[in-house]
Amino acid sequence: MILYVLLIFLLILIPSRLQLRGINDAYLSKDNCNAVKGIFILLIFASHFANTYGKSYTSILDTSYWWVREALGQCVVALFLFYSGYGVMYSVSKRGTDYIKAFPEKRILHTLLVYDCSQILFLMFQLWRGKSYNIKQFTSAFLSWSSFGNDNWYIFVILGLYGISWLVLKNGRPDQAG
Repeated sequence: MILYVLLIFLLILIPSRLQLRGINDAYLSKDNCNAVKGIFILLIFASHFANTYGKSYTSILDTSYWWVREALGQCVVALFLFYSGYGVMYSVSKRGTDYIKAFPEKRILHTLLVYDCSQILFLMFQLWRGKSYNIKQFTSAFLSWSSFGNDNWYIFVILGLYGISWLVLKNGRPDQAG
């Protein structure tokens, strides 16, 4: 696993350009953000893989990854929360009240529906394994309060933050946003 992480760091270093003076004006550009998100997605995959399969590893190359994983913890998803919040405020500043009015459908409902599509796959897998669910568990999982075996906490948090953002933006003045 540690070799996988070292490969990720090589991916960071190879195309990088060092800027010695000032701040890169494009540090929050879509291309730069997507490159950074790609690295963090690879780290999240490593974490999920290690959590599922890594407990039986005994090689020092594999067990040393646990030190990296412990150091990073949940910080690997903090970036996505930042980018999401930045994206919301950027969109509000560019599109104003039209964006705020469409926010429940375009951000909250869309995010929940994409998550629910993944839930259907997890549900089918769990049903195939012989598990059963009552209506409360079923409803709870499709609202991201619980799950059918996958991680649901991030979606629950992002939906909550989207809801709070929408309430604040709806009751505020969009010309003051950003």
